[in-house]
Amino acid sequence: MQFSDTKMIFGDLKAALEELKNNRKVPVAIRRAFGKFLTLTQQLTESMRKEYKSLTGKEWSASSFTGWNEITELFKELRRTDYHEFPVVINVRESQYYISEVYEDENGNELYGYMVPTVTWGLGDPFSEKIPSGMSIVAYDENNQPIDGVAPEKIEYEFILHPRTTKIETLLKSIGKDDIHELSERCFETLNSYFEFYHSCIAKDRNR
Repeated sequence: MQFSDTKMIFGDLKAALEELKNNRKVPVAIRRAFGKFLTLTQQLTESMRKEYKSLTGKEWSASSFTGWNEITELFKELRRTDYHEFPVVINVRESQYYISEVYEDENGNELYGYMVPTVTWGLGDPFSEKIPSGMSIVAYDENNQPIDGVAPEKIEYEFILHPRTTKIETLLKSIGKDDIHELSERCFETLNSYFEFYHSCIAKDRNR
């Protein structure tokens, strides 16, 4: 029995998402994994069109699925611009956590308040395997003298989309998210529902 091309592409899409999720520190690996995921989102529907026709004799209509949303519209626009205009560019948002206060809760447990300066910057070299050094914070004492050895408790990095068109910028603002890991996971959730819907349509149309 021939294995379904659509199932194979969906499996590749899922694997590409896992690859992206497992890459959070190597910029070039993140960019390539995201590019692979982006391409496979288009290949999924292309495969559905061919396969649906061969299995049912009917045309597949992606618009019959009612679960499309702003995130899938964003990915559609990213595919279009990546193919016809500009390659996808990823920036980095760096957040550094510094303890700004120490206090106790009602049970006597020590808790911390944090100051979290955040900055967004370009990667520079798109083939970089390391996150370049970003923010440098200098603290001062009450006499306005610099304090040596001030280091953050932790540093977090988010890899975010750089909007290269007005439409992408508008969509990102409307969505309220720009982290490529989160956006990809939410896109996959919709595509998973789309994949299930596709197979329910095959079962229905084959029985007619």
